[in-house]
Amino acid sequence: MALVPRFSIAAQVIAAFVIFVLGYMGLVPTLMLGLLVAKVLFEAVQWIHARSAELRAPVPSRFSQSAGGQRVPRCPI
Repeated sequence: MALVPRFSIAAQVIAAFVIFVLGYMGLVPTLMLGLLVAKVLFEAVQWIHARSAELRAPVPSRFSQSAGGQRVPRCPI
């Protein structure tokens, strides 16, 4: 406890500023790493979804699957 009164206010302010700067220097790379992990997970899920869509067999149907083939021609009255 004898060391506390020996430090001046200026030394305490400088120490607080150094801790503040070092904290942000650690925070920014941590946030960037978190965003990188989120991006990698997002891209992996998109790749898995696209891959599973390619491997999925089409559903057989006797009807036309095109948008134009679904129109029913009507006779004018």
